[in-house]
Parts: sequence; structure tokens; C-alpha cells
Amino acid sequence: MKTFTQLREQLLDEAAGTNQKGWINYKTKKIVLWNFNKAAGRPWHIQFVSNNPKKFGLTEKKILNILAEAGWIDPKEGKNGVPDAETQKNLEYLKSGVHDQQDELRQHLEGKGWMEFYNESSRGITGGNNRASTKDLHSAAKVLEKVLSVSSSVKFDKFHEVILSGAVGSTRVRIADRFAWKTFLTTGKMVKQKSALAAFR
Repeated sequence: MKTFTQLREQLLDEAAGTNQKGWINYKTKKIVLWNFNKAAGRPWHIQFVSNNPKKFGLTEKKILNILAEAGWIDPKEGKNGVPDAETQKNLEYLKSGVHDQQDELRQHLEGKGWMEFYNESSRGITGGNNRASTKDLHSAAKVLEKVLSVSSSVKFDKFHEVILSGAVGSTRVRIADRFAWKTFLTTGKMVKQKSALAAFR
């Protein structure tokens, strides 16, 4: 039997809900997941990558090269594409969370099949990769189901849904119905949903 203190901690945990961030690779079927403080928001997605490059098939040297090639070098004495002290400083900003975005590093990750996502008790799961096709989103959905048991963990109503976004302006899966989610997992296709808010765009 649980003590009063243990029950209290359980209730507090349940009230706080699940707040997770992660990266999923729809090509390799890998997933990297971590808890985060919703108030603080950290660690950011790019911050996590910068501090854990091996999990994403990267090294710090490779990240520095990506930053240098993107122009993050000394504006006066830097050599194009060659990491220097300015490049290292910008990497440290990413590691500490001072900077929470880095477009070229994100583009590199997306090119390798990585998709960032959120898993939040207050709204469900959201994620995206600007290069992903509908087929890619289907692959990502199957990995999410396997790891997070989405069919049972997401409430699926007008406030809790799964939204996966792909190529800009052309690919988007939005599901707020459990049956529709299970059908998408099986077939990769959408069916009519109960919620008027759910759509396949």
C-alpha cells in the first residue's frame, strides 16, 4: 500500500501531466525523447542536439562545420566555411539555450529524416519536418505509436489530437479521432473523423 506522501506525489505528477519533447527519424525509425519543464521550455530541440550530437549521428566538429558554412565566423578575419572562435561561441550559445534556433543545423537534421515533436498532456502530439511526405509522416506515426502508445495515451477530442506536418503547404495530417488514428497507422490513409476540427490537408 502506498503511503500518503507517495499518493500525494502521484497526484501531483498526474496533475502536472506529461510534457515531453523529442526527435523522431522516419528513415531509421529511431526516437530520442526527454521530459521538459513547460514553464521554462528547456531544453530546446536544437539545444538538445547540440549537447547530444552522437544521438543524431553528429559530432561537435560536424556541427561547427555546419555553422561555419552557414556564415557563423568572425566577420572580419574569418575564412569562409572554416570554424573559428566565433563559430565556437555560437555553438556554446546553442548548448546553453541562449539561442534556441539554428536553421542550417535544423535543415541538416531534416535532410537525414529527423522530425521534432512535442507530446503534451494538455493538447496531444505535434511535430513536423519541412521535407516530409505523407509516406514519411505515416512512418513517423508508426514509431510514435510503438514508443508512446498513442492510441491509448492521447484522449483524442477537440483539445487533444495528433498533428504531423510535412512539406510546407502540401502535407499535413491532423487527427482528433481514435479510429481515424488507428486507420492511418494501418493504411497511411485518412478516413472521415467525428471531430469537425480534424482534417487532412
